[in-house]
Amino acid sequence: MSNHELLPADVLRRKAVVYVRQSTQTQVQVNLESNRRQYDLVQEARRRGFQRVEVIDDDLGRSASGTVERPGFDRLVAWLCAGEVGAVLCSDASRLARNGRDWHHLLERCGLVEACVIDMDGVYKPCRPNDRLLLGMKGSIGEFMPTGQGKTWTAHRVSSLRRVRNIHAYKPAEGDGEWLTMSQAATKLGVTNHRIRSLIKQGLLTA
Repeated sequence: MSNHELLPADVLRRKAVVYVRQSTQTQVQVNLESNRRQYDLVQEARRRGFQRVEVIDDDLGRSASGTVERPGFDRLVAWLCAGEVGAVLCSDASRLARNGRDWHHLLERCGLVEACVIDMDGVYKPCRPNDRLLLGMKGSIGEFMPTGQGKTWTAHRVSSLRRVRNIHAYKPAEGDGEWLTMSQAATKLGVTNHRIRSLIKQGLLTA
């Protein structure tokens, strides 16, 4: 994962897709600042060099848990399969899906066509094992977060958690900042210590 890496010309020749979503109609009406930040990602895509940027906001007010249809998400996957997308932008990568089936299907499609996933934390390339692992951890946490209470997973939080739990499989691209205890990590992520341990034991956080 990187926040400053230049994107390849082949990626920039394709279009960037900004995916905008809120889980409920109440969130759409109340979380106006969140809506604004999501639409502002159009400018982020242009700043990174994309000439063509499209917004998918069909899924505003629709849960990503897999229990309701998401025409916007289906359109995004179709564009990825057609090789038309160079990058998918969203405020938090876990916003793309809250269920494992959709999440891993999306990552697989991105990896096959070498499309990037870009959120507030940086640029992820699902074709790279380390980035795919980090995204997988984001997706696992997002799946088990109650609607509206998800917390952003930064590279530092993930790498800190892995060090505290003595998980060596992932070598983080960025490791600046002081390390967190398990309690501090749980507090920052908005979950309990028990939840984090449970996810690791169940294999939902890849170790």
